[in-house]
Amino acid sequence: LALIWADRMLLEAGFEGRALAGAFAIFNHMRVEVTLGQYLDLQAAAIEHHALKVNLYKTASYTVLRPIQLGMALGGADQILIDSVAAYAEPAGVAFQLRDDLLGAFGDPDVTGKSDCEDLLRRKPTWLRARALATDPLGDPDPANPLAVRMWLLRTGAVSATEAKIHDLHRRAIGALRRMPVDRQLQAELEEVTASLVERRS
Repeated sequence: LALIWADRMLLEAGFEGRALAGAFAIFNHMRVEVTLGQYLDLQAAAIEHHALKVNLYKTASYTVLRPIQLGMALGGADQILIDSVAAYAEPAGVAFQLRDDLLGAFGDPDVTGKSDCEDLLRRKPTWLRARALATDPLGDPDPANPLAVRMWLLRTGAVSATEAKIHDLHRRAIGALRRMPVDRQLQAELEEVTASLVERRS
């Protein structure tokens, strides 16, 4: 039902012709990517490159990349500008998800609004967990003991590695953003949004 409503919202939003056709193509790409990401997530393989693919298809696509491209297409942007977004949005979206994984494991539920141990109990195949397993494949604690899991994530260096990965992705995203052919003021606004995505505490 939500998929039907989403189609109707886009088709009945008052856009026509080339703008609507371009936006609908991006919308369809996004839906395919999210479905692929969900499929990969359900495979539950806690391997670093696998986890990054899930983050790319499942989160970066619908959180950052495709929404920006949808807005551009509906606003009449040319294809060169639309295509230039990926170099910024993909690392920004993956960094957003890595931050979310850290908050899921260590965040304060009163601040984040989500359980502080749900991902740990489910042994969700995040990059954070995959990194810990790569360092200590036999040391994965019982998920019923969240404190032990947190200590394991810290002891293996997975937390610091994730923070470093977020920092690198953030740097890459900003570098790509500054190369986009848009006004510097718009770049500065998007830099602020990006910082709030990847450095947030909730």
